[in-house]
Formats: sequence, C-alpha cells, structure tokens
Amino acid sequence: MIKSKLFAALLAGLFVFAVGPAQSAPKAAQQKAAPKPAAAQPQPAPPPKVEPASADDTARFLAGLPLSSGSPLAALADRNWEQHVRSMDQAFASVEARQISKIRAWSWANLKSPQPNLYYLFSGPDFLYADAFFPDASTVVMVGLEPPGEVPNLQSIPRGYVPGVLGAVENSMRTLLQVTFFITNNMSHDLQVSALRGTLPVIYTFMARTGKHLRETTLVSLDDKGEEVPFSAKLPVRGAKITYTSRDDKVRTLYYFSANLANDGLKTNGLLKFLDKLGTGDAIVKSASYLLHGEEFAMARNFLLAKSVTLLQDDTGVPLQYFDTKKWDLLPYGHYVPPIPVFRYAYQQKMHDLFTKQKPGDINFAYGYHGTVEASNILVAVNRDNMDAVKKAAEEKAAEEKAKAAAEKAAAEKAAAEKKAAEQPPAAPAKAEEKAQQQPTEQATKKTDKAVEKPSTAPAADKPAANAPEKPGTPAPTNAAAPSSDKPAETKTETRPADEKPAAPAEKQSDKPADKPADKSAEKPPQ
Repeated sequence: MIKSKLFAALLAGLFVFAVGPAQSAPKAAQQKAAPKPAAAQPQPAPPPKVEPASADDTARFLAGLPLSSGSPLAALADRNWEQHVRSMDQAFASVEARQISKIRAWSWANLKSPQPNLYYLFSGPDFLYADAFFPDASTVVMVGLEPPGEVPNLQSIPRGYVPGVLGAVENSMRTLLQVTFFITNNMSHDLQVSALRGTLPVIYTFMARTGKHLRETTLVSLDDKGEEVPFSAKLPVRGAKITYTSRDDKVRTLYYFSANLANDGLKTNGLLKFLDKLGTGDAIVKSASYLLHGEEFAMARNFLLAKSVTLLQDDTGVPLQYFDTKKWDLLPYGHYVPPIPVFRYAYQQKMHDLFTKQKPGDINFAYGYHGTVEASNILVAVNRDNMDAVKKAAEEKAAEEKAKAAAEKAAAEKAAAEKKAAEQPPAAPAKAEEKAQQQPTEQATKKTDKAVEKPSTAPAADKPAANAPEKPGTPAPTNAAAPSSDKPAETKTETRPADEKPAAPAEKQSDKPADKPADKSAEKPPQ
C-alpha cells in the first residue's frame, strides 16, 4: 500500500513537472526582453523561365516526329511518347501507301488548274485529304461542327496527362486513316475527353505529317459582316487561323471554323460574307452525309456552285441535277454504286446515267463512305465561266507584272548610269568641259586664218600673183583669194556658245583687208 501511494505521488510530480512549466511559459516569455530583429534571410532564386514550345514543335510532338534541337518538349519524350511515335509511323506509312501517294499522283495528272483558294465544307479536321488533292492552295478554309479548342500547349498540362492526350489523338484519327472519313460521334467524344480538347491537336498532327511547318496559331471569330475578329465565345463562328510553310517555304494560311452550315446559320453568322470576300477557288466535298441534297443546306450548295472553279466531290456533294451543263464540264471517275444503306434515299439516277454513258476515268484509291476502290466515285466539275475569268485575270496580271518588270529594269539602268557618273573623279568633267569650250574656238581661229591672210610685203616685180595682169608695172592684188577687185572677201566662222569670246588673232586678221576692195589696196604701193 505504501509503495503504491509513493508511486502515485511520483507520477503526480512528473505530471506537474511536465505541465507546470508549459503553463507558466507565457509569463516567462513576457518577462524576457524583446528579441532582436532577425537578419534578412536570402530569398530563394526564382525558378528558371521555361521557354514556351513553338507551334511547330507542338505539332511534331503530337505527330510523333523528331523535335527541333533544344526543344522544351524534349523532357516529355519518355517511353509513352516513343510508343506513340511507333504507332504514328505505322499508321501513316499504311495510309501513305494505300491512299495519299496515289491521290497525289492522280491529282497531278487530272487537276490541271489548281487555284489559290480551297474550300472544304463539312470537313471536320481532315487536313490530310485536302492537302493530298490540292497541295498548292495558299489559303485553305475548312468548316465543321466540332470546336477548335484551345491552342495546344503541352507545357500547361500535368505531365501525367500527356499519355492520355497522345492516346486521344490516335483514337480520333483512326477511322479517317483506315476508311477515309471521320465518324462524327466517335470523334466528338475522343476530342472532348482529352486534356487538349478540340480539333486543333488532330489538325496539328496532319499538318506535321504532310511536311508542313507551323509558324503561328491564333484563335479567331467572324462577325456578322464576315470580318475576322479576335476570338469571342459570343459569336457563332469561332475557329483558328494557322500560318504555315510547305516545302517551297511559301507562307500559307489555314482557317478552321466551327459553324452551322444550314440556311438558318449562314443567314446571320457572317461565314458566307467572309468566303465571298476571298473570291473563287477550288472546293472539295467528301462523306458529307448527303446534306447538300436537302433544301435546308441550299445556301451552302449555291455557294459551291457560284464560287467553285473546280469542284471535286463524291456523290454526297451537290446533286447532279443542279449543274447547268452549259456552264459546267462534268468528268466522272471510278464507279457509281448506290449509297450505303443508311443513306439509300440519296440514290441518283442521273449519276448512274452519267457514269454509264461516259467512260469514267480510273482511280486506284478509296474515296467516300464505301471505303473501297471498287465502290468509290469522284465527280470533277469545272465551271467554264469561272475558269475563263480566272485565265483572263491571270493574263492581265502577267501583263501588269511584265510592264512593272520593264519599268523596274529601266529605273535600275538609269540609277546605275547616274551612280557611275557620280563615281567619276571630279576633275574629269571639268577638263572635258574646258576642252569642249576650247575646241570651237580653235576651229574658228583656224578657219578665219584660212579665210583672211595678211597682205604680202614682197614687191610685185619679185613675185607676181597667179592672176596678175600682164601689163608691166601693174602691182598684184594683196588678197589672192578675192575673185574680183570690186567684191569684198568673205570670212567663214564657226558657231560658238553665246558667252565665248573670239580669239584675238582672228579679230586682227579679219579687220580692214576683208572690208576694202582689192583694187583700192593695189593703189598704194607696198613699202
């Protein structure tokens, strides 16, 4: 009992020892003098500034292509990216062999007058086929329903999300690379679940894989007047503007717009006004769900008929009945077969007749919903009026450029001559001018000397003149050049500048002997 009481007392003492000082600590702290201010601690250095990746490097990363030297995205090129590279290489090698290389060759052989502008309505992010058919276009306008999303910035997302972005890009492109078209519902889902949403990651990938180098990407919108304005979520037409170069280093522009192409959208959204300002161009339609067959898309259809120089489409494009054969040349390629079951209502008897009566050209690639060469059709429609207008404009432009070149050449030659004259030593022009002034004076002096001679001082008896009379004692005339004694001698002089003074000797020689008759000069015998 005593031991237990003692143990309890010890515990109580330890408790008081532990708690007591802690409770009295504030008082002790109050009694202490105020501490001296601590010395300023050095601030930690700010993290190094990360240089943002360029649009071109971002596109190459998404496409699984080598990055530029010193790219800030090199830190993200881990094993996941290396696997992405292998997947992209395999997918694009396959579509290049099956489709794209053959399309390029066909386009080169059959599309003879490519235009600077290319219109691709109902395109989605399909830059791949637009570039394969029309690689020379300098302004490409693509329009779909899918939003563009933000400008891709891989450095703004957590590193752990990057593999998901790469996987979404692969999934979004899979059907296009395999069967030539996007499945809208699948693509919309794939483009929205990624950390980088929208069509721009897919467009970036296609551009990089077709040899393009991106320079700048800007989000833009169109107002109701068709003017390009900064991006606004309140405007119905929203998109992106990408400037890029191809293998020829020529700067080109790609517009991708998310817009409603039905009549109710085009009436107010400003898209048609924007396209009208660009003028005529080529157009392409592929796998467009036969929307252009209905009257609710009549405005889009009319735009293609009015502004296309060459319209390349499958049977989902403008129905054959809307082409005026007085204005259009219709060239079929491939094989026309009935549409796939879901679009069976869109069968065109006129297309069947066209492909039956005319011998269609060959194609060795798939195009459209059927996904096979044997069931693919292409109609190349050429608007003769627009083509003639384009040729006339080209001839006028060539004439203007020729005249401009000639004027520039003449100006350059004149400038070169003036420069050469200015580079001459300053003394040379003065000497040349002095010599030019002296030359007329010397010639005048010489001719005056010949015209007027001094009277002879020799006696007439010693050296008679050639025409002197035979009468003895008659002196010879002093001026042998005078034809008769009663006609004064003529003096010839050179024309000279107004401010030039005649030489003194010439004045003395042409004085009195030229004014006096020859017979009077003979009256006075020589001294």
